[in-house]
Amino acid sequence: MKFLSTEKKIMTFEKTSIKVFIAVALLAGIFLGFIIHAVESQKDIRQLSTFQPALPTRIYDVEGRLIAELFQHKRDLVHLNQIPRPVVAAFLAVEDSNFYNHFGIDFKGILRAMFANLKAMSIVQGGSTLTQQLVKGLYTESERTLSRKLYEAILALEVEYVYSKEQILEMYFNQTYFGHGAYGISAAARFYFDKSVEELTLMEGAVLAALPKSPHTYSPIRSPHQSRDKNRVVLNRLVELQLLTKEESNTLYDEFWKAYWKKIIVTPPSINMFGTRTNQAPYFVEMVRQELIGMYGEEAVYRKGLQVYTSLNLDYQKKAEEAMVEVLKELDPVARAANKSDYGGVDYTLLSTYNSLQSLIPLPGVKREYSLRNDFRQKMKDRTSDAYELLSLSLPLREHNELSQEFLSSAREFKSELEVQGAFIALEHKTGRIMSLIGGREFKSTNQFNRAILAKRQPGSAFKPFVYGAALEDRAVHYAMGFLDAPLINIQPDGSQWEPVNYEGTYQGYVPLFRALALSLNLVSVQVYDKVGPDKIIQFASRITKAPIERFQPNPSLALGASELTPMEMATGMSVIANEGRDVIPHGILYITDRDGNVLTNVETEILDVLNYKKKKGEIQLIEEGVAFILRKMMENVVSGGTASRGIRVEGGFTGHGAGKTGTTSGWNDAWFSGFTRDYTATIWLGMDNGSMTLGRHQSGGMVATRIWGKYMAHVYQSQNRTAEPFSQELPKGVKTASVCRYTGKWPNPACDKEFYGTYYMDAIKVGNQIKRIGGEQCDCHHIKSESILDILQEQNSYTDEEIGKKSDKFRTILQ
Repeated sequence: MKFLSTEKKIMTFEKTSIKVFIAVALLAGIFLGFIIHAVESQKDIRQLSTFQPALPTRIYDVEGRLIAELFQHKRDLVHLNQIPRPVVAAFLAVEDSNFYNHFGIDFKGILRAMFANLKAMSIVQGGSTLTQQLVKGLYTESERTLSRKLYEAILALEVEYVYSKEQILEMYFNQTYFGHGAYGISAAARFYFDKSVEELTLMEGAVLAALPKSPHTYSPIRSPHQSRDKNRVVLNRLVELQLLTKEESNTLYDEFWKAYWKKIIVTPPSINMFGTRTNQAPYFVEMVRQELIGMYGEEAVYRKGLQVYTSLNLDYQKKAEEAMVEVLKELDPVARAANKSDYGGVDYTLLSTYNSLQSLIPLPGVKREYSLRNDFRQKMKDRTSDAYELLSLSLPLREHNELSQEFLSSAREFKSELEVQGAFIALEHKTGRIMSLIGGREFKSTNQFNRAILAKRQPGSAFKPFVYGAALEDRAVHYAMGFLDAPLINIQPDGSQWEPVNYEGTYQGYVPLFRALALSLNLVSVQVYDKVGPDKIIQFASRITKAPIERFQPNPSLALGASELTPMEMATGMSVIANEGRDVIPHGILYITDRDGNVLTNVETEILDVLNYKKKKGEIQLIEEGVAFILRKMMENVVSGGTASRGIRVEGGFTGHGAGKTGTTSGWNDAWFSGFTRDYTATIWLGMDNGSMTLGRHQSGGMVATRIWGKYMAHVYQSQNRTAEPFSQELPKGVKTASVCRYTGKWPNPACDKEFYGTYYMDAIKVGNQIKRIGGEQCDCHHIKSESILDILQEQNSYTDEEIGKKSDKFRTILQ
């Protein structure tokens, strides 16, 4: 019976064993099938020979010089033969000393690591080969599970089967992450040691060799002590492998860290590759970046290694920035003082709104009084906040740093802390190529708004050429038509009155139209508005600036530039005039290639195709060439003897031929100059981001913006060893010449004295069934001397300018 019981147990065990075996075999088969399927699904393994990791998009200027790089992970590809052999040896010593002897899995290494870990009772060594690390970085996740390790091992076997050891090493060095945003050994060499990979020494390679396992822990910048200690371990491993002697390792260690420690100990631990990127024209680059993302998407822009060739000229860009910064620094104290005196640094437009509300609903009055709290905040900001911020950043106390940032942010409400901003754009109007672009002061996290293309501001009198252009197009005026510059009252449809006055509150009497533009006479501009009407001015301005019609307000203030335009729109409108009325399409990108140099998009060719099509269809002329000619003749007087003359000629140092128009808005809030030479157009805007704040008394476009334009143009032509050539004087089709009375600007009368102005006018045109031709009165020979009543009173009574009111602010509405 006992024998039968034993036999029964054996049979039961055999059955159980068979079941277990079948179950294990089934599970193993399923698992093996999963692994085989996973391996076969990794099609990219067979394409590793064409491995293309993420590469930055590089942006070049018109001369082929690097402007900037766009990337999320910084990586530069290198060939294995570019990496010094001692550096390769350091990596293999640390990562995989048996690399050339295994087939993807190092069983000896696994056993060695197992015994080392058991001895230490912790994970002190890993058994992964360099090939497994490559596979892990490229194709697998980072979780540490048995199935994942088996998966990596099988993939490593296939990689070893397909590729040579040298190919695997090269891929490893190009894809490994070294911390701080640096991918690949080339980027790491540049970041940690500011040198090319070919220049790396054994010690530098030994520092980098410790990073792949734990970039955060062993970063010499973030964790210098741990990095130094780990470097000793790496050197000991090199000694163990007999690649160095103990004495050599000690000498190298001492000499290297003595020099390198001085550098890294003062480097902020938060620094990364993104903070070291090349960017010599940040606002321009940001504009290009947005265009590229719109064309190709973020994946291509940040990973595909696009090569973008642009029209920017770095030399010209640098000069524009120098000229801009010089003026901005001079304007800052003036603007701060002017704004600080207004209601103690409070935005007084809020008080005006509050007072208006008080007339409708019962609100408590506003009392101005001294604030000890604000006075303390201001004084602390001025005297101690910088030192406090530096201290907080140098200590590992997060709450102190956050407190400092919150205080600095809240202190910015004081007007004295705000800075004058500026925008600049220059382009070749014959091609539309943007040569220089500035969107504001220093480009940083708190100041990335591109004012050159996004800021909508009132252009003031810089808008007047569009008013005059619409009148010329409508055959309502001619070049030297006479206008009476005298006080006037404009009664609005709602019964309200509007009294525009000139800059100094003086009046010129009869003046020819070209002189009125040169002197920026507001009263004449309003009379031109009355002649042509708002609709035609709006259509004209919208057509050449390419700003939407809805942006322009159809009331008399339109004549003085009260509607808003961006600097880019102003530059576009002015460039159309400079380009003899033909369409201009501003652009910064010329063409784009892939990483191998194949052209993906030729932007300039596409733009040329559009313009050629418009020319073929008869749509290339946005305005008549004759209108552009007469406008340019008028604006030449602005530069040669008008409101822009001193700033451009004397302070800017530009002696060539130019044309343009200054502009300043009410209260000196915005200062403009937009003008052109025969070759280039440039527009400058200066102001505060808060549109209610002033630049300060007398800080007009003619005083400050023209200096920047003059210095920029002087530099451009000097760098080309030439001067700006005279404009063409050949009369275009449709332009006629005549004479007018020099006293009244009216058509000559044979009975009058023969003193005349030459004038240009547009020939008659047929619009529908109507013939439009230039009109105007014949002189009646009453050549009465026109003189301002203020001048007469001043002369008779010996009044000063202040006494007579010539320098009174009550006359300053929309300025130059």
